Amino acid sequence: MLADSIEYTNVHEANAVLDDGIARYCAFRGYTHEGAHIGATFVACTFEHIDWYWALFNCAVFVDCRFTHCTFRGATFATSRFVSCTFEKCAFLADNLGGSCRNEASRVYDCTAKECSNGEFLFE
Repeated sequence: MLADSIEYTNVHEANAVLDDGIARYCAFRGYTHEGAHIGATFVACTFEHIDWYWALFNCAVFVDCRFTHCTFRGATFATSRFVSCTFEKCAFLADNLGGSCRNEASRVYDCTAKECSNGEFLFE
């Protein structure tokens, strides 16, 4: 599925593209997503005020995307790619069982992180 210039403000609508779609110039904002599987390709998308809980970013590709005020709780980043993305005021936190966010072979190229907490595991 190709999503072009669509705004997603709830988890049910966003699920249509997050797993294996292609999203360009889309905005995802203002919802909580528990147990999400994210494996799509995102080009020039924005993610604002999203609470990702136990999300699995598996083979996802993000190019020129912006993450603002997002919270990642116990998220796993597995073989995903982030290219020229910006993370602003994002938090990478443990889940309710104490499990930290982790990076399993994901790569980050030419990205910036501003005022983020605990994201070193991804940006190292």
